[in-house]
Amino acid sequence: MINFADNKVDPSTGTIRVRGTFDNSKRTFKPGFFARVRVPASEPVRSLLVADRAVATDQNQKFVYVVDGKNIAQYRAVKLGRLEDDGLRVISDGLQPGDSVIVTGIQRARPGKPVTPQRVDMPRAGVPAESRPASGAPAKDVERKATQAGQH
Repeated sequence: MINFADNKVDPSTGTIRVRGTFDNSKRTFKPGFFARVRVPASEPVRSLLVADRAVATDQNQKFVYVVDGKNIAQYRAVKLGRLEDDGLRVISDGLQPGDSVIVTGIQRARPGKPVTPQRVDMPRAGVPAESRPASGAPAKDVERKATQAGQH
């Protein structure tokens, strides 16, 4: 249970200091310990997720390349949400579930030009980044809990 929250954000880390009480009947926690904790801040929200490295910048516009049914690269402006711990970026606008996004080789892709995609599934939550495939994949429509970072 949270019993204290600081009234300011640490500008160097973007965190808020919070104090809480926990069941410590197994004596796991020792006095003075600090931990990084994520506290749920809302109900689960349906979100589209893509690998963060698929997102590129054009001046001040974020975009991804989407492969259409004829294997032609298409420029798609997107609005970004938060970066999840598993390396996936929430896309709040600009993509539809099932859109195939170029993840590897985006620097060689050009809008309106053909590509030879190697389709793989987008990484799943809980799968370590080092064991994930590196190629492009369809955007995933998944349910994520919005969280707020803090320290105890």
